[in-house]
Amino acid sequence: MAEEKNDKGGFDLADPIAAFRAYAQEESIRVRETDINFDEELHDEALEKVAQRLKELAEASQGHDRS
Repeated sequence: MAEEKNDKGGFDLADPIAAFRAYAQEESIRVRETDINFDEELHDEALEKVAQRLKELAEASQGHDRS
């Protein structure tokens, strides 16, 4: 997965879902190194649920922008 960082080192919020996934990927790497109880499968399931919800919210807000 390509990182979605801007020139200043922060995440590019032009695509919030990609920014979320990039941040989550960095965090999962950090947690894998520090938490012996890290459950990668549970983590991946949670990421998918959050990404789906972000997509739904983005679609809903686009519908409201057209009014």
